Amino acid sequence: MFVKRPSMTVLVVVLLVSVVVLIPGLYAGEPALALDWSRAAAGGFGDADNAGVQSLAFFSGRLYAGAYNRGGCRVWSCDGTAWTPEVGQGEAGTPTGPGFGDPGTESVSSLVVYNSRLYAGTRRSAGGCRVWSYDGTAWTPEVGQGEAGTPTGPGFGDVQNNDVPSLAVYRGRLYAGTYNAGGCQVWSYDGTAWTRAGEGGFGDPDNFSAVSMAVYVSSLYVGTFNNDYTSGCQVWSYDGTTWTQEVGKEAAGTPTGPGFGDSNNRTVSSMAVYNAGLYVGTYDSSGGGGCQVWSYDGANWTRVAGGGFSDKHNLTASSMVANGLDLYVGTYNENSGCEVWRYDGGDWYRENTGGFGYKRNSTVNCMAMEGAWLYAGTEDAGSTPTGCEVWKTRVSEVLYFAEGYTGASFHEYLCLGNPQAVDARAAITYLFRDGTALTRVVKVPAESRFTVYVNADVGEGKEVSVKLESSSPVVAERPMYFTYNRTWSGGHDAMGVSSTSNTWYFAEGYTGQGFDEWICVLNPGATDAMLTFRFQTEEEGEVVRTGYNVPACSRGSFKVNDILGGGYQNSLKLESSSPVVAERPMYFDYLGTGNRHWQGGHCVMGVPGLGQVYYFAEGTTRAGFEEWLTLQNPNRMAITVGATYQPGAGQGDPVNKAYPVAAGERYTVYVPGEVGEDKDVSVTLASTAFFLAERPMYFLYTGYGASWPGGDCVIGSKCADTEWFLAEGYTGPGFHTWLCLQNPGIDEANVSITYYTQEKGPLPARTVEVPAGTRKTVFVNDHAGPDYQLSFRLTSNCPIVVERPMYFNYGVNQQGGHDVVGYPE
Repeated sequence: MFVKRPSMTVLVVVLLVSVVVLIPGLYAGEPALALDWSRAAAGGFGDADNAGVQSLAFFSGRLYAGAYNRGGCRVWSCDGTAWTPEVGQGEAGTPTGPGFGDPGTESVSSLVVYNSRLYAGTRRSAGGCRVWSYDGTAWTPEVGQGEAGTPTGPGFGDVQNNDVPSLAVYRGRLYAGTYNAGGCQVWSYDGTAWTRAGEGGFGDPDNFSAVSMAVYVSSLYVGTFNNDYTSGCQVWSYDGTTWTQEVGKEAAGTPTGPGFGDSNNRTVSSMAVYNAGLYVGTYDSSGGGGCQVWSYDGANWTRVAGGGFSDKHNLTASSMVANGLDLYVGTYNENSGCEVWRYDGGDWYRENTGGFGYKRNSTVNCMAMEGAWLYAGTEDAGSTPTGCEVWKTRVSEVLYFAEGYTGASFHEYLCLGNPQAVDARAAITYLFRDGTALTRVVKVPAESRFTVYVNADVGEGKEVSVKLESSSPVVAERPMYFTYNRTWSGGHDAMGVSSTSNTWYFAEGYTGQGFDEWICVLNPGATDAMLTFRFQTEEEGEVVRTGYNVPACSRGSFKVNDILGGGYQNSLKLESSSPVVAERPMYFDYLGTGNRHWQGGHCVMGVPGLGQVYYFAEGTTRAGFEEWLTLQNPNRMAITVGATYQPGAGQGDPVNKAYPVAAGERYTVYVPGEVGEDKDVSVTLASTAFFLAERPMYFLYTGYGASWPGGDCVIGSKCADTEWFLAEGYTGPGFHTWLCLQNPGIDEANVSITYYTQEKGPLPARTVEVPAGTRKTVFVNDHAGPDYQLSFRLTSNCPIVVERPMYFNYGVNQQGGHDVVGYPE
């Protein structure tokens, strides 16, 4: 039976620099088992000879698993539901046959994404290792297919290189670390040619294996397996030119001595970057001391875990992965089964039962994380093997924002509302256009809100997207205030979205006079995203534009006026080759029906799917407001959308209309023309076909003595609900905050509103009644009181819909308004 050697663990990480450093602390002992694990794959993917999941990686929205099999390695992929064989199912001797066509290739020891291809480093005990790449369709040999003795020959030209236990991407090149009994090697690849970057075990031939790699700050770090039983493992760093020894160089017994001062630490079995530090896990070769975890801040090494997390049978910290909140470590333990430990920067917590309830699961060989989910691949060490497994658990709540800018005259905020009765930890990761990132960790008090001024965190002049991870559910909004092109002042707001998608829809869009339309795309994954813009226009039907790209771990901005051209009323279906997040900011000098020149901006987060019903709680046809509806039909057939307009109490009966929308087009409705002037009006839109609806509004707001021009826009809610939450609200000088409550039902709604303030915590609940089939408007400045930064929780005895428009004069004459639909809890 195969038992994984310590030299075969791999972890590839993306560097996230945090501005908060937490202090190491204590073990939390036996698990509270806060994490709810479920088995994602069992029985060796249906073949008990698949004894161990050796590597995991996400590529183009799918999870890939590389398995050890003595009859030739296998690769499987999962779309989140079902597993598909990628290598092993094909004919013998073909790239999709067992072992990529070579049954002597036993293991996929490492996986990483480079230049939008998935690379697999393999082990071949005799004859030299191989490297393969995958574009999502076909596998291509990168090392092993060339002539013997050449860099593309077996083993990079040296057949003693029989394994590739580590792969990493550093400064635009792919790096591969080998196992070699004459001293490990490191090879570098620029997409065309391989170059040897290190050899001979970094000058110590007992360094048999470059086991683990990670990129930290500006260097590539490599951890070794050292075959000298009296010495210990080493850590080396590389700046692209020179190798520097970081561990192993000083006297025995010191943190920078061999094995971090302990000769039993013979292997740096795992690496990850977390909380502004480099973390490494070790293998205890004595069998009686237990693994250790060390952290490095760029100057000093500190032991943050030892003794196998108080269980000496945890011999190896075999895998590591981190998000913005926590570090996760998987162990090798043949006594009671593998374990997973979580580190929050202060304390350690055990997060699973031994072996996930099966003692034969001896090792967490590899882990991978994407979004809110953590995946762990195991090895089966049972006397009668039943095959490897993959386990998964949700480790955080995640929200994304694609848009963000801190350039001249732009002010960006994040408003975090915590409706829970316990404090929430939140990691804010800023992702920039050049692929770099910055993480900040904050605490959001229970039943309160927390405000972040993004300009202060990231500096001026940044195009920035956000990934927000939290320990418990929070709701987040991103208001921005601006003077666009130093000409049009205003503001807009958007609610964070909880998942990425390959498809995003937008009903509204205009590239005519006085309008600049943009699409902002966040690509948080490791694979470049190729974009296709499918516009549904009122002028020409569907117009398709292709050939646009957002690099991995980056964001991009696309001006629709340039892509589509001027003068189009358009909707958009955005298609991406990899999962992304998309928003649509628009900036305008709105002329409207009477040469208005109302200037400002609005923004919406797209939706990944269409619906058949949409609710809009807000809407008015009073003087100074021009309200529109835009209906998107990306289908190949014409559809009809029915509308029911619900005015405020005492403003008349509901009005019913029907609108035909041609195939591949959009349709625009001017609401005052449908219901008349001087109405406060909600609307319900419905169709037997799937469609999308938005409600742009442009205004000169004159409430309570103000005179502020602007505009706002929202995508309708697909549902009415009894519980709603909103993160943003402000009742200080220059801000007017409102709540619009729509009751589409047949019973009166009794609504309780709790304001969670940043200044005083929750205020006593207030109640309002909304008659059946009407809407009601609440002026929050009066209802809650002045000078609060606040979030909102609304509960109702029957389903309602909630929006929160705000009007403002921000800073130096940046006037306007923004609006969001609430988050249904």
